[in-house]
Amino acid sequence: MADNELLNSIKQLNNLLMQADSQVPVLHNVVNSFSKITGTVAMVTDNQGVVLAGQINCPDSDGYFKRLLERGSLAGESQIQKLIKKGQPVENEEMLVKRADGGEDKYFCSSQPVKVAGKHKANLLACSFDKPLIDLYTALATVGVGFVGLTYMHDILDQADQKERNKQLAEAAFDSLSYSEVEAIREILKNINKNESVVVASKIADSLGITRSVIVNALRKFESAGIIESRSLGMKGTFIRIKNTHALEIVASRSAEMDIIR
Repeated sequence: MADNELLNSIKQLNNLLMQADSQVPVLHNVVNSFSKITGTVAMVTDNQGVVLAGQINCPDSDGYFKRLLERGSLAGESQIQKLIKKGQPVENEEMLVKRADGGEDKYFCSSQPVKVAGKHKANLLACSFDKPLIDLYTALATVGVGFVGLTYMHDILDQADQKERNKQLAEAAFDSLSYSEVEAIREILKNINKNESVVVASKIADSLGITRSVIVNALRKFESAGIIESRSLGMKGTFIRIKNTHALEIVASRSAEMDIIR
């Protein structure tokens, strides 16, 4: 009977994933589905306690777990952190969470390490309210770890591909600039703070001894390449935000090479 229940739960997990929102990252869909089936707080964290995905489908003591998910980190939460530090399966470890009224709620937390290519990369956590996670769902967590491992690897490869694409776009955008446009972009990026800045083209043009159109063309080329987005602020200038941060590194290194050649 237990085998049939496990099989049915696995089928349910598969069905939920098949119906999952394609706009939501795959890892989040896995965690959401697992949480829904088991009626738990489910989380995937890296080994430093950064929450990569999470979902709540059980009572939440005064929003304790909601705050953890919003913060995106287990930092300072020793009760949960000790589970992931073990790097091995932990089943139904008792955890007490204090409420605002001074009382305590009891949770039972289980952790399964996620290994990729034999290395411990992440953790699947499941916390159930007031009663231990039943054996059926503990077994399902082992299956869920397989899904998490695959999606984790998929996300890592996807990020690597995107990083390479961003570098190539930044290189191509830089190569399209004239010498004066390079000077303009360098001046603009000097004032970047937290990937944002307000550009007053006339001031930059005067300081560099170039025309305003040079600055406008440089910004247009970077925006066409998806490196920045811009918005006119009227007399105040132009607000820009860096979308492809690799451009900052490439502009710095390539323009430094130009300085050496000069």
